[in-house]
Order: sequence, then structure tokens, then C-alpha cells
Amino acid sequence: MSRKNGKTVIGIMGVGVVGDAVRSYFDPTNASLRVYDPGRGLGSIEEINQAQLVFICVPTPYHASTGFDDSALEDAVSRLDGSKIVVIKSTVLPGTTEAYQVRYSQHCFLFNPEFLRQAYARTDFLRPDRQIVGYTAQSRHLAEWVLSLLPEAPYARVMGAREAEMTKYMT
Repeated sequence: MSRKNGKTVIGIMGVGVVGDAVRSYFDPTNASLRVYDPGRGLGSIEEINQAQLVFICVPTPYHASTGFDDSALEDAVSRLDGSKIVVIKSTVLPGTTEAYQVRYSQHCFLFNPEFLRQAYARTDFLRPDRQIVGYTAQSRHLAEWVLSLLPEAPYARVMGAREAEMTKYMT
């Protein structure tokens, strides 16, 4: 794990509703935080690449004619150097995390769905009713550790990435 002054270096790509909630949680902790959101003029990809653990919180809009648009997710992942632990928080179709794991095998991908109400995103993130971390075969050994970094919830589980994606997609 990359460390600065003994602190875990965490990156957040995309600081909209979800990314801002993630940032508000990690800001007061011992984490050394890097954020990158070019649309908001925040940070740089060079700063994100100092992190070992990167939460990707970019938009994946749904269009009735074409489905989910994961071009922002693809762009974010393609900019990561080295080997990272990548936690996708964007809403994606089942199978997406596994597909990224195959395409970018130098990284370890996990999926951590958010169940936030836009008006209460920070509160919902800090006090979740459930916390799920989905893993690939390559990232399974990291799932419990990532879960331990997140806010505690009455229902907390690690499961396969496809199952976690389906849980988000269906709720």
C-alpha cells in the first residue's frame, strides 16, 4: 500500500454526489487523500497515480436506446499507471467488473455499490444500511480489507462482483 507519512494513500476519481460522499468519509481519517475530477478542476491524474487504492465514482448514464454508457469509467481506468486496487462505485451492468479485470489485469478490481439518496448522500454513505464489496478471482484476497475501510453497516458482505453488480442493478 502506498503510504505518505505512514498514512494510506487513497485516490478518488470523480467527485460528484458519490465521490463527494466518499471524500467526506475519508477526509477526517488517517488516509492521505488524492482527488481527481477534471470537470470540476480538482487534482490531477498524476496525484491519483500516487495512490494504491482508487475509488472510481464517475457517471455511467443510462440511455434507453444504448444502455449504460461506461465511457467515463473506461477513460478513468485507462489513465491509471502501475498496478492499483480499483474499487468501482459507478452503477454498471453485471459482468462489468470482471470485464475490466480481464482487460486491465495489472490492477485488482472490486465493486462497491452505493445506495445513496442524492439529497442525503453524505449521511447515507456515513450510515449505510448495507455495505457490499464484490470481488473478482484476482481481487478476492482484498475484499475483506476494503470492506474494513468502509463505514460499518448492519448488513455487510463480500461476494462475487457479478452478484454485487446484480444487487445494485436490481435495487
